[in-house]
Amino acid sequence: MVAVLLLGGIGFLLYRQITGPISRMAVMMGEIATSQDFTRRLPVQRMDEVGHSIVAFNGMVEKIEQASAQVRQKTADMQAMLQNIPQGILTVVEGNTIHPEYSAFLETVFETTDIAGRNLMELVFADTNLGADALSQIEAIGGACIGEDVMNFEFNEHLMVGEIEKTMADGSKKILDLSWSPITDEQDMVIRLMLCVRDVTELRQLAAEANEQKRELEMIGEILAVAPAKFGEFIASARNFLDENEQIVHQNPEATAFAIAKLFRNMHTIKGNGRTYGLLHLANVVHHTEQHYDDLRHADSGAVWDQEQLLLQLAQVREVIDRYARINDVTLGRAASAVAEPVLPGYARHVLTVDRKHIQQSLLRLENVNTANLHELVAVRNDVRRTLRLLGTETVQDVLAPVTDSLPALAAELGKLAPTVQIEDNGYVVHSFASPLLQNVFMHLIRNAMDHGLESAAERQAKGKPEAGTIKLEMGVMDDMFQMALSDDGRGLALEKVRQIGVEKKLITIDQALSDAELARLILQPGFSTRSEVTDVSGRGVGMDAVLDFVTREHGSIEIRFTDTAEGAPLRPFQIIVMLPENVAVEVDGIDVPYPVGPHETAVPQVLPQGGDPQVA
Repeated sequence: MVAVLLLGGIGFLLYRQITGPISRMAVMMGEIATSQDFTRRLPVQRMDEVGHSIVAFNGMVEKIEQASAQVRQKTADMQAMLQNIPQGILTVVEGNTIHPEYSAFLETVFETTDIAGRNLMELVFADTNLGADALSQIEAIGGACIGEDVMNFEFNEHLMVGEIEKTMADGSKKILDLSWSPITDEQDMVIRLMLCVRDVTELRQLAAEANEQKRELEMIGEILAVAPAKFGEFIASARNFLDENEQIVHQNPEATAFAIAKLFRNMHTIKGNGRTYGLLHLANVVHHTEQHYDDLRHADSGAVWDQEQLLLQLAQVREVIDRYARINDVTLGRAASAVAEPVLPGYARHVLTVDRKHIQQSLLRLENVNTANLHELVAVRNDVRRTLRLLGTETVQDVLAPVTDSLPALAAELGKLAPTVQIEDNGYVVHSFASPLLQNVFMHLIRNAMDHGLESAAERQAKGKPEAGTIKLEMGVMDDMFQMALSDDGRGLALEKVRQIGVEKKLITIDQALSDAELARLILQPGFSTRSEVTDVSGRGVGMDAVLDFVTREHGSIEIRFTDTAEGAPLRPFQIIVMLPENVAVEVDGIDVPYPVGPHETAVPQVLPQGGDPQVA
């Protein structure tokens, strides 16, 4: 009996030693599963079979901890990617429902935070350019692929839309690129559909602009191959044919054989002449209208005489012809006025043009540009745009060369030394169509500065000035106007004399109170001159009046700005600011050049310490 009890006690102790650690392992496994705390370990008190089991248990928990850390890190990486990737990514589950996990950029693309749980068709495809059939197809394919073998998706993938135009809540339109991918399980069953959404609106706009630049370069190449006189004759002839066709359409509410035949002959002639001169873009546009006329000639074609449609077609042809003419006249500076005798004889024009080899190089670059690469598209667009913008332009120095080169002779005639002329263009050039205007304007202004503003060498020397004067012209764009500021270091505006002449000419009364700025505006009045005698240079009172007329006819204006603060002084330095529409000028580098600011002004051209008198010649 005692032996039995002894054996039972020993057995119980052995049972406790074996089952205790096992029970503790079971309890800890439950606690770890509940708390997800994989850092916990069981103590190893002996190295028997039970101890080895505890060591193995602790090793398993450590590996679970490491695997859990890796899962957490990958999950964090995925979340970070979804939050920061500049692309919209979502997944679609059964019922075409959007899964709650999606990239943060998706909210920027669709301009809403209401995404999770939404129906795919409602979020992505509502208010798009897709028709009802296409929408039904997408909805059916999306629902049919989930839960099916991946081959089902692969068979239908070509039917999934790759690009849409979506109207946003504010009425703006976005072009969205869509890329579909299946997410499968181990058995290649589709459990979700992943949709990547890219906003390619800007990319498509740049691509369209690149295509338009390519077309314009092609047209420039075509025009350059035609002699200016021949090209001018073609444009005039084409416009005459268009005028005649428009008259025929207006005069014939119903079709007549004579009218149709005349329309066809005229349009065929335009197309034939266009092809003869190699103006292929024009010929292609004209061909569409000519074909319609040909259809009208055949009763079985189904074509109908519709005055509104016929006039619209003629307007489209005229638009292309006008574009060719505009490129020739403005962009290339080959208008009749540009190739005729210069405004001032003896001076050749320096209009910037481009050879056909450069045109071909630009076209090749446009043809090979990667339209999926935004940065490459922007670089090509800017390079070609710069080339196109500079065509048909001239530097201000070249435009005014006839005027500035004549100053030594004028100075000798006036008994003065030839002045130094400083032109600060700040990187701007001007279109050739503005050259005659600028020559006429600054011919008067610079000659006035020489005659009225700059003193004789002796007088300047007595005042401590250099014997030869300085005339300065600065330019820039401000408030959507191209501003050219002319000043000199002469005696300044003689305000007392201006008032005296104003009273004599009954422009003001003797006791009328005027500010210096109001007095200065009197010199712009017709017939105003401070000269008491008429010379070959001045005294007739037409200079400033003519300048104002030239400028205002081109929707510009003139301002007189004092460059000191001496209100009421008899002589005050000043600038004459000629302001013309911004499209007169082009900035060579395409970078905004701010106007230099004078000591007494805000955002106006830089001033000189002294100025001249612009009294009219």
